[in-house]
Amino acid sequence: MDAIKKIISIMTFTLIFVVSFFLLLAFFLFTSPSENSFVLSFVPLILVWIVVFSFIMNLRPALGRLPKKHLKTIAVTIASVVMLLIMFSALGQLALFDVALLLTLAFVGVFYFRRSWPN
Repeated sequence: MDAIKKIISIMTFTLIFVVSFFLLLAFFLFTSPSENSFVLSFVPLILVWIVVFSFIMNLRPALGRLPKKHLKTIAVTIASVVMLLIMFSALGQLALFDVALLLTLAFVGVFYFRRSWPN
């Protein structure tokens, strides 16, 4: 029964990854930034976050010894950092200092939240 739950969990994240990846691809192919409203510009950011999160969660069998709560923390952190880097890049404000600062803040934030909030 436990093996069936693992297979369903893996297949769920795989399905989410595939669907969100193709939605992101379709969004880029069939929309024009000059014709869309400002609100629609957040759709690719959300889809990128979902793609990165589900991809990292699909790596769980390869990272067998890592507890699921730690893997979720890592996945959320990496997905958020990637999304913020894309946002900074779109603003034209991405430099090596910005990347280093964002990574440092992400690591400090993860350390703070994992230590101070109950699991």
